Amino acid sequence: MFDWGWTLWDPENNALMKDAIKILEFAKGRGYKIAIACLASDGDVDRRMRLMGETGVSKYCDSIKISKEMDKNILLDGLLEEFGVHPEETIVVDDRTIRGVLWAVNNEATAVWFQNGKHSEELPLEGKEPDCTIHSLFELMDKGII
Repeated sequence: MFDWGWTLWDPENNALMKDAIKILEFAKGRGYKIAIACLASDGDVDRRMRLMGETGVSKYCDSIKISKEMDKNILLDGLLEEFGVHPEETIVVDDRTIRGVLWAVNNEATAVWFQNGKHSEELPLEGKEPDCTIHSLFELMDKGII
């Protein structure tokens, strides 16, 4: 499960993160179900969906959940239910240690902190460290995470 902003999408440069498509292709080729779970803090869900389509990201996704109202935990819990998987079978890649990474740690999923962008200085809560910290998406392949 991937976050969108600052994980697959670089909002400062209005472009995909380097290696985003490469990592999605690789994961899909290895049989992973791919999901995006993100919050639309500005309320613009349609723009995110459009960008995912225009960039080709959506064609790799088995599910995309975007909400301007729900807590991210609800989105991630819903994806587990939708896919019929357990947290320990799940990898969560997120730039926020207090959202996706924290959910993964609390639910015993594999927690990958993409320490990048706007929230790169947001340290994990004590005792809630991720399983892995990356600084580029390519590291997901390079470190054997996927």
